[in-house]
Amino acid sequence: MVAAVSYAFEFADMLALGSVSAPVQKELGISLSQFGTVVSATYLGLMIGASSAGWIADRWGRKRILIAGHVVTALASLAAALATGQGSLLIARLAGGIGMGTLYVIALTYLVELVPSHRRGAAVAGTYFVGSLAVTGITAFARVVVPSGPDGWRFVFGIGVIGILTLFALFRLPESPTWLKSRGLREEAEAAVAKLERAATRGGTALPEPVATVEPAAPAGPGSPATTFLRAGLVHPLVLLMLIWIAQTAIVQLMATWVPTILGLRGFSVERSLTVSTLLTIGTLVGSLAATFLAKRVQGLRAAVVLASLCAVAGGLLGFTGDVTLVILCGSVHAILFGVFSPLLNRITSEQWPTELRGRGSGLAYSAGRLAAIALPLTFTAVVSSLGPDAFGWALIVFWSVVVLGCAALAQLRRNRRGSQGSAQLSVRQLAKD
Repeated sequence: MVAAVSYAFEFADMLALGSVSAPVQKELGISLSQFGTVVSATYLGLMIGASSAGWIADRWGRKRILIAGHVVTALASLAAALATGQGSLLIARLAGGIGMGTLYVIALTYLVELVPSHRRGAAVAGTYFVGSLAVTGITAFARVVVPSGPDGWRFVFGIGVIGILTLFALFRLPESPTWLKSRGLREEAEAAVAKLERAATRGGTALPEPVATVEPAAPAGPGSPATTFLRAGLVHPLVLLMLIWIAQTAIVQLMATWVPTILGLRGFSVERSLTVSTLLTIGTLVGSLAATFLAKRVQGLRAAVVLASLCAVAGGLLGFTGDVTLVILCGSVHAILFGVFSPLLNRITSEQWPTELRGRGSGLAYSAGRLAAIALPLTFTAVVSSLGPDAFGWALIVFWSVVVLGCAALAQLRRNRRGSQGSAQLSVRQLAKD
C-alpha cells in the first residue's frame, strides 16, 4: 500500500499540471511560456530525483530514502500551493519533482525486495492500478475545486501534503531484508524477515513454503559507477532499458497530452475529443486492474514483446484513422494493453539488477525516460506542423517499435548469459570428472 500511494502521488501530480494551467497563469500573472518553464522544471526534478535516489538508496537503504522522498514531496506541494509568482512556483515544482522521482524509483525497488517472487507481478500491477486510479480521482477533484474560486488551483497542488500521512505506515515497516543482507547485516536482515512473518501470520494465516530465487550476480570489489556496471556485465541491459524507457515515456506523453489536439485536427469537436480521452483513461485503468489477475500468466520479456507489438498495431490504427468508431475501438484496445504492459515493464526493470545495483540501475533507466518528457514537447509540435495529424500514428509506431526491439534484444542477452553460465558449469564439472 505504501508503494501504491507513492506511485499515486506522481501519477496524480503530473495530471494536476494540466488541470491548473489556465488558473495559475491568470492568478499569478505569468505567460504560457513561463508556465512551460515551470513544467520543464518539474520534469527536470523528476530526472534528478530518479537518477540520484537509486545511488543513495543503494548506500543508505530503501526505507530512509523513501521517507525522505515523502517529506520532500509533501513540503514541496505545500510550497507550490502557497506560491506567489513564477519564481517560487518553479522552485517548489523543481523540489517536488525531485521528491516524486525519488518515490517512483525507491517505492518499486522496496516493493520488489519485500514481496515474494510468486506474488510480485500482482503486487506491482496492483500498485500501478492505484496510481492510475489516482489520475481519475485528481481529475474529479480538480473539476470541482478549480472552478470554485480564484485560489481553487492551490488546493489541487496542496493535496500532495496528505502524503505525509504515509510516514506513519512507513515507520512501522522494516528495512528491506534483501538490502540488509547485501550490506552484510545478517542479524538485522533476519530480524526484518521475522517482523514481516509476524505481520503475515497475525490472522492465523500459514506461511507458504519458501521459493528459491536467482538474481543477477553482483560485481566484486569497489569501483566507479561506470566500471561497476561493466564488471557486472550490465552495461548493455542498462542501455537497452534506458532506450525502452525513453520510448515508453514518450508514448505516455503522446497519449496523455496530444490525443485531443490530434482529434481536433481531424475535425472532432472538443466535447467528442474529451470523451475519447476519458475512455482512454478508463481503458488504462481496466488494463492495470486486469494485470493484477493475469500477473502469473503474463510475465517476462516474451510477454512484453507480444504486448508491445499489439500496442504498435492498435496505436498506429488510432493515429491514422478519423473514423470515430475506429478511434474509440483502437484507442480502448491500446489503453487496455498499455495498462497491462506498464506494470510488467516496471517489474522487468527492477528485477534486472542485483540488490547492490538495483536502485542505481532502475534510477538510471527511469531518469532516461524523463529526458523524453523534456524533449518531446519541444520537437513533436514541429513534426505535427510538417506532417499533420498522421505524425501521431507514425510516432506511436516508431516508439513502440523501439520498445519491441529493446525487449527482444534484452531477452536475447539473458539467453546468452544463461547459455554461457551453463557452459561454464559444464566445464567445471568436466574438469572435476577428469
